Amino acid sequence: MPANVQYDEKQIVPVVATVLTQLVARNDKMLEQSPQVASNVTVFHAVKPPAITIRKYLERVERYAGCSSQCYIIALVYVDTIIQRKKSFVISSLNIHRLLITSIMLAAKFYDDIYYNNAYYAKIGGVPCNEINNLELEFLFMINFTLNVPLDVFERYKAELAVHANQLGGSQVNINRHFEHKIVPPPQLTVLYSYWLQLMSKARHQSHSALQLCNGSRRRAVQQIVHRLSSAS
Repeated sequence: MPANVQYDEKQIVPVVATVLTQLVARNDKMLEQSPQVASNVTVFHAVKPPAITIRKYLERVERYAGCSSQCYIIALVYVDTIIQRKKSFVISSLNIHRLLITSIMLAAKFYDDIYYNNAYYAKIGGVPCNEINNLELEFLFMINFTLNVPLDVFERYKAELAVHANQLGGSQVNINRHFEHKIVPPPQLTVLYSYWLQLMSKARHQSHSALQLCNGSRRRAVQQIVHRLSSAS
């Protein structure tokens, strides 16, 4: 992938929307032909597909969330991580909207200097506040709390989106200056992230997965931390 591929920053949301719309359309068709796969329902699944399109939904998030441009790329990395880690989880029109608002919210919390509480993101995404709290916790477990995106991975996804953007047409504007890769989480997430690192360290010594360690009272403790973070203004 050429390192100097360029595209207009304003095309990020349309391009991400196009990529995800194509993925969802392909998966929906596959699910129609494989009902047994469609039976894998999660907290991200709606009873029926939302009336709003993926592009309109992302434009709404872009308008009201005010998150940085790189959040949309990072959110895409998070969603792709779920695809790679959870082979039984199929992204479809029933779950893509909840996945998007949750992934963008986490990306903003982890990478942006300014972000909002869960209640505000819930209003933007059209879900109840208690539901987005549960979505956030479940999403974190699905990506194994891997919120940090290595710079080379970020650049690769950005370059791939640039190719899609240029295929769609539009002005050629260098957006490299708009993407600063930050690796230090904001203070509000430090507690939860530190807790997860402790579990990972303990898992290495005990030869168990961190997810296995984070059960029972530990899982409830994480949920309480998430609740306190989401209620903070």
